[in-house]
Amino acid sequence: MSKKLNPHAYVELFHGGRMVRTVIGGFFGRFLLGLVMIGTLSMYTMSGYSYTLAGIAIGITQLSCCLIGPRVSRMIDKKGQMKVMPIAALISMVGVAAVMLIVHFRAPIGFAFACSILIGFMPQTASISRARWSYVIQRDGEEDTGMLGTAFSVEGILEDLSYMITPAVAIVLAARLFPEAGMLFGAIFYILGVIIMLSDRTSEPDVEFMHQRTRASEALATEEGARKKRSVFLVFPFVTVFFIVMILQGFLFGFFDPGTYGMAAEIISEEFAGPAFICGTAASVIAVFIFGMLDWKASPIKKVLIIGLATGIMYLPASIATNLPLLYASHAIGAIAYGPLNIVLNSTVEQHVHPSRVTESLTWILAGMQLGMAGGPTLAGILIDTFSAQAALIATSISGVLIPVVLFCCIPILRKGLAKKADPETTDAQA
Repeated sequence: MSKKLNPHAYVELFHGGRMVRTVIGGFFGRFLLGLVMIGTLSMYTMSGYSYTLAGIAIGITQLSCCLIGPRVSRMIDKKGQMKVMPIAALISMVGVAAVMLIVHFRAPIGFAFACSILIGFMPQTASISRARWSYVIQRDGEEDTGMLGTAFSVEGILEDLSYMITPAVAIVLAARLFPEAGMLFGAIFYILGVIIMLSDRTSEPDVEFMHQRTRASEALATEEGARKKRSVFLVFPFVTVFFIVMILQGFLFGFFDPGTYGMAAEIISEEFAGPAFICGTAASVIAVFIFGMLDWKASPIKKVLIIGLATGIMYLPASIATNLPLLYASHAIGAIAYGPLNIVLNSTVEQHVHPSRVTESLTWILAGMQLGMAGGPTLAGILIDTFSAQAALIATSISGVLIPVVLFCCIPILRKGLAKKADPETTDAQA
């Protein structure tokens, strides 16, 4: 299990200035996703609503993203990013604006819940950016150089930075200006990010290129017509396992973020929750940066199991975070495993899923987290209102422990699905 660092990996990745606009746009586009939980929580609670109602609002938004997001990504795969992204982004921004206006003017809360559904049409810039990396690296013939792992490390760093910046900014803006200010900040940067990303036409995946690769592999399969209509979960069962893992990770953050916000409020003030998120994401950025330079020769299944186990262990301290130093430390310790887990899962999916279904599969992985983040905040709100913020933090640790439990229970599925790299769709279809 050889490991070595390649310090020049990041320089090689961006040679010739490729993908720079996509990376910048993807970074700005992540702001809204990074603050949607805390932004919604602060918007509702600072407007006088309970944690339970705020949790329900977050849950509806995340569930909508989970159910609608993969279908938007499927349309993007079929018709191209330029044709689908602007329309879907506009629908989602209408939903964000409507929710902010309803909360601001204290209209019936049911209308806000209904408008939250529209936010689910938001194109996931994280999945779209990863799909662009996959396309560009394949197009340039760099699949076997380790570039994709480094690219996904860059994506992980961007996600960590967005989660470092946006929750703290959202809380401060909501507290100092008006409750909806955090969400408004995220929406403005999301629109800016989509515009910048779409301006980079050179990295937009060529739909015909992807379809040609699909037809080439389908010619080898006996179930050609039927397989195109099969769910990605049926074609690639290991994606289902990763989807479940990401549901648990979503529950973890669905408990952890409101629990942190509530604990800070119980100790002194909501604004002191911001440094906790900064501590966590700073630790994660460092971990992901080092992980991106790591040439780890272990098999995919070993990587998944080792990182999954580390995740379960490192989120245990959250359950005893009853003061600010422990709260900040628990975020920093847990975040060390969070980024590498996402990198390993996403890169494994990219390497073992056919190119024509990469965006859909990656979006399902993200949708798993969103599904967990739909249920987690709702339950966290009830736990905080009924017991205390510590109850939500204990639930955080339980969710973390369940991640390695699921992975080790599903070893046979992982071993079968990750046994071969070449054209796994055909292999599974013929099995």
